[in-house]
Amino acid sequence: SWCIPATSDNVKGACRLMDYLFSDMGSKIQDFGPQAYWGELSDTIVPGEVTPMFSPALKAMISNSNTDFWTFMRDYIGATHGIGCVRSKGLDTQATNSYAQIGLTYLKQAVAKGVVVSSLLDKYEGGKLSWDSSVPSAGWPSISTANQNTYAALTAFWASDKCASTATGWVSYVINGANDSMTLGQDKLSNPYTLATVKGQIATKNTNYLSVYQASLNK
Repeated sequence: SWCIPATSDNVKGACRLMDYLFSDMGSKIQDFGPQAYWGELSDTIVPGEVTPMFSPALKAMISNSNTDFWTFMRDYIGATHGIGCVRSKGLDTQATNSYAQIGLTYLKQAVAKGVVVSSLLDKYEGGKLSWDSSVPSAGWPSISTANQNTYAALTAFWASDKCASTATGWVSYVINGANDSMTLGQDKLSNPYTLATVKGQIATKNTNYLSVYQASLNK
């Protein structure tokens, strides 16, 4: 959402604006809009994090807009245009509908019990990087067409059709357990992807992406 044009006549001012969005007040404004749109402050939505509540007036405006939350906030309030996807949990939690809140509760329980591993920088320990380490989501370096083809099975594994009559991808893996020969999806030519194929692409991605990422951390 953000860039500073080379033709800008006030680069320092633009940089100060970007810096402000990483301050406590600046981050709240970019998430929730000007204070006039805030409700009460709460420290219960996310323990240890003071979060503005959506005000009744804001909720009514969104409800009457016939748009989704994100479209309304960006088009009418000018908020949620974060730099580098920096956004508070308190915002995401409130913006999640009631059905997804149920799933979010289960996910939090799974993370707490170690069943699901969160991708955080604190996984970088002892100079080792693994698949659950934090890496740039768009690829490192940027993904080319060749790389997209290289990781096509991996993409299909995570982007499986969860509403299909027959479970595919990671859904099938969760339901049926590990079996390297099991079919988890297929390419555009109907060639099957197996779990072994996916594992091979994970190993390749670990080598190609994570080694470069680790080198960047050591600079």
